[in-house]
Amino acid sequence: MIKDKSRFFQNFEEAASHIIDVLKSLIQAETIFIATNDGVTNKILKAFNRAEILVQEGVSLPCKQSYCSLVGREPVVISSTLEHPITKELDITGQIGNHSFVGVPISYKSGRLFGTLCVLDSSSAVIKDEDIQTLSSMAMFLSYIIELERIIDLEVKRNEMLYRDKKEFELKVQKLRNEVQMADQMTQHKSEFLAMITHELRNSINGTIGMSDLLETTELSEQQQEYMDLLKSSNNSLLSLVNNILDYSKIEAGKAVLEEDPFDLVSTVEDAIYTVAPRTLGKPVEVILDVAPDIPTYLLGDAEKIRQILLNFLSNAVKFTHEGEILVCLRLLNSSDEDQVYIQITIQDSGVGIAEEKISQLFQYYYQAHENDHIHHYGGTGLGLAIAQNLVNMMDGSIEVESKVSEGTKISIILGFKEYAGYDNLPFSSSVLKQMKILIIDDNETSRQSLGRLLKSWGIEQTEVASTAEAMIHIQSGLTYDLLLMDISIEESSDIRAYLGEDVPIGLLAPIGTTLNAEQKKKYAFLTFKPFRRLQLYNALIACQTKKLTANL
Repeated sequence: MIKDKSRFFQNFEEAASHIIDVLKSLIQAETIFIATNDGVTNKILKAFNRAEILVQEGVSLPCKQSYCSLVGREPVVISSTLEHPITKELDITGQIGNHSFVGVPISYKSGRLFGTLCVLDSSSAVIKDEDIQTLSSMAMFLSYIIELERIIDLEVKRNEMLYRDKKEFELKVQKLRNEVQMADQMTQHKSEFLAMITHELRNSINGTIGMSDLLETTELSEQQQEYMDLLKSSNNSLLSLVNNILDYSKIEAGKAVLEEDPFDLVSTVEDAIYTVAPRTLGKPVEVILDVAPDIPTYLLGDAEKIRQILLNFLSNAVKFTHEGEILVCLRLLNSSDEDQVYIQITIQDSGVGIAEEKISQLFQYYYQAHENDHIHHYGGTGLGLAIAQNLVNMMDGSIEVESKVSEGTKISIILGFKEYAGYDNLPFSSSVLKQMKILIIDDNETSRQSLGRLLKSWGIEQTEVASTAEAMIHIQSGLTYDLLLMDISIEESSDIRAYLGEDVPIGLLAPIGTTLNAEQKKKYAFLTFKPFRRLQLYNALIACQTKKLTANL
């Protein structure tokens, strides 16, 4: 675990200050500064003056009166501001006199200008080519930093949207409680149904209250986090049941309506998986997400109903799988329809399976294929799959089921969406990552191959092995790596650090809910939960490689 975080940059301004400190010792110019450009003004963010104060931090100049406004996509080199046809007419030249000027752009990946890294020196001095190259490399590093901050800002905004959705759902829960009271006056069949649901709701509410009480008695600690996970689990159960009531009623009344809003499909699938994945704790079951790299980031559709469809199928996969794996795949299908994007979502488990004669009845209301299993007592209401099929049908989608008893079940869902062009796709590519070589050690072949494909789509050179022994063969053959990604199942028996070298960081891959002891926190650069969230893993790799590049400056 990193104890002294002061050695690392927390934001762009800290990185900019460090760059100025480095450059003032490398380039013997009078003034070095970093300025932002919003199209109207140039604001001096950081500045160093060797003797005479030419530039001050915090000062803003109109773009028309600033040397920085001359810098576009390419660097600008001016040997004499008094002789240059544009700068000689500027007021600033009359104020500070004749100087040489070099400005290098700091840009986002899209090409949009953020600002400039600049040098001012007396007209008699000649700025060397190697100094200009140094400025260019430092500007490129700052460009990486602002691009990374932009990505993080996107994730923060997405989380804020999810929080607003949660508040809306809480209002729906309150509304449903009122509807349940009125439903008691309906037919005996409806009364029995609602009584059963009310009982389930009471259990979930009691679970939420109990975990809340436990949480209130603790301080911020790993124990508190465990209670928080249980609290979330109870809330999710409550939400699932309430949504079933609402959707059943709406479908019965023919009032179910589909929304069409922009949403992130991959994040929606990740959220659904992370909702049910904790239920596999204590079972030898691995949950794996395999996303094709060509899946668009933003689509138009009803994210909440898609999430509900997935939760129903994923909950069943977790419930009926006692060992092995649950694999969720997202694939983009070829289509002649230019206005539609067709996505196939496959959920395949190695669970108990379903008898062939029962598959045709699987989506009937109240039907439970494993109701007579007296060993496991699976329970359930028999509503989830029927509601999921109705929602898929509303979206003009399709569901296919393949299953064999004792071998598992495969659910294939095909849905059509319109691609949304209002937001930029998240840029899962970076020249920083393309320099990386990563060694993956994971004894689960499906998980290992899925991670390998993901890293390859980001331009990373990776090697995949199933054991420490295989990894040793590659290391002892002379191959070098920037990072080792190792599954926690390998960690306990691994002594690879002795052969890998102290300068190669190790990232640990572990099921969601895993906590590390103090010794493990010292050994590993970061912990990433499985199944992988793309943005979480991407940011961890960027941070790890940026740290290495910074250390080598």
